[in-house]
Amino acid sequence: MRSKGWDIPKIRNKTTGELEAGNIIYVLGTVDGKFYRKSTGKEANKLNIAWIKKNARDVLLKLIDKQGIEKEEKVSLEEYGIKVIQATARARNVNTQKEKEGYFRNHILPYFHEKKIFF
Repeated sequence: MRSKGWDIPKIRNKTTGELEAGNIIYVLGTVDGKFYRKSTGKEANKLNIAWIKKNARDVLLKLIDKQGIEKEEKVSLEEYGIKVIQATARARNVNTQKEKEGYFRNHILPYFHEKKIFF
């Protein structure tokens, strides 16, 4: 593993099976405790290599959408359960729908409420 944040990996020739010099620049690094290795899609020429040496970290963050975008908020069990019951409501009578929602709120939700389940 290289420590410089970018790499030009070798590729295997499909006909001979030998390793040959690659031509695409990859950025690599650890973000939030997880290792990433992503292709930039850029050809490995002198200009692109000089640019990636200065901007490898920014390119990696942009490729994995971590720069400025926070993690998605998780949906609670209550919100998820109500959405599922409402999404499947078209086949039910109005009274049956109210009964299903009440059963979910009064029996299922109290049991799992303390467990902090998110989707």
